[in-house]
Amino acid sequence: MIETKSHHSEDARNGVHKLFGELLKETGRKRKVDAKFGVLIPSDSFNGKDGEEFYRSRFKKIKRDKYLGFGCLIPVNYIFVCSNKNKEVKVFNWIDFYDKKPALRIIKYSR
Repeated sequence: MIETKSHHSEDARNGVHKLFGELLKETGRKRKVDAKFGVLIPSDSFNGKDGEEFYRSRFKKIKRDKYLGFGCLIPVNYIFVCSNKNKEVKVFNWIDFYDKKPALRIIKYSR
């Protein structure tokens, strides 16, 4: 699981670059098992910015075929969007998040 930088910080726009940098680091690592990766995105709004929409809008600046190819290269299977406010985690597959399709599953939790 690769965790994104919070969209609450002043340099939040660099979070996407850092995310893809972290994912690229994984391509050079040797593993004994066939690993699949997921990305964790914080969702809760801050100063009017929703994390899910923030990251989706940044991902949309990447051409779809490049985004899809990157997901296959790493491989990234899922994006998990976590909301502490709503006490839920939305699970998307890599390309459905980009295409703004509904979550595959919404997992509710309590503290």
